[in-house]
Amino acid sequence: MERPRGLGPDSILGIDLGTTNTLLSWFDGQSTLILGDHDDKGLLPSVVAILEDGTELVGEAAKALALQHPTRVVHSGKRLIGRSLTEMRVEAERLPYSVVEGPSGQVRIRIPLDGKEGRPTFKDYSPEEISGLILREVHRRAFDSMGMPE
Repeated sequence: MERPRGLGPDSILGIDLGTTNTLLSWFDGQSTLILGDHDDKGLLPSVVAILEDGTELVGEAAKALALQHPTRVVHSGKRLIGRSLTEMRVEAERLPYSVVEGPSGQVRIRIPLDGKEGRPTFKDYSPEEISGLILREVHRRAFDSMGMPE
C-alpha cells in the first residue's frame, strides 16, 4: 500500500498514545498503514526531553539523551496523569526526573532550565502537557506522511 496523500471521505487516522511508545496509523476503508517518520520508523518512543534553554525534543532524539540528562528526559509520563503526589510519592522517588506537587495536589514534572536570557531556572509540566508534546509530534508526522501542510 502506498503512502496516503491527504484524507479521503473514508480515511481514518488512529493514534495509540502508549506509555512506552506511540503509534499512528491510517485506514482508507480497505487497508491499514502504519505512518512512520522520515526513516519509516513506525513506533515513536513516548519520551520527551527538555533542554537547558527550554527546547523540547520528542521520540528517538529525546530517548537518546536519557542517560546523559536523566533529570531532563521524561518517560512514562502517562502513568502520572490524574495522580496526586500523595499517591505517587514512593513511585516518584524512583524516577530520575523531579516530580513535585502542583495545583490541587496533582503531580507536576519539574525540569531544570539554565536561567539565562531571562529564562526561569525550572519549568513545571503537567503530565497532560508532556503527552500533548508527544501528540503534537504525531500530528506533525501525520501531515508529513500525507504530504499535507500543517
